Amino acid sequence: MARTPTSQKPAKKPEKKKDRGQRLKQIRTAFSMTRKADRHLIPYLAIAFVLPVAVLVGLGILLGQPVYFVPMGLLVGLTMMVVVFGRRAVDRDVRAGRGAAGRRPGDPAVDAR
Repeated sequence: MARTPTSQKPAKKPEKKKDRGQRLKQIRTAFSMTRKADRHLIPYLAIAFVLPVAVLVGLGILLGQPVYFVPMGLLVGLTMMVVVFGRRAVDRDVRAGRGAAGRRPGDPAVDAR
């Protein structure tokens, strides 16, 4: 005997995925706002990319396997660049939020620094 469900739940609608163009627009906006607030962003991003690439390419040449280490260096460099950008963008948001609504000027948590 097959059971029949007494109460059927409505089928869940699939979540709408954000359009790729919308995501790129958000990243572009975050980059421009972070760049305006942080004048050291571009040099830090360049260092975060170039340093791992140089180390891994050099290691690949020393070990005689540049074919493997060059793509790995590019991927690690890109990953480091994204990490540095994310941390700097969050730091910018935190600094912008200080003194925002809901905080009192004499609050020790805000003035502790």
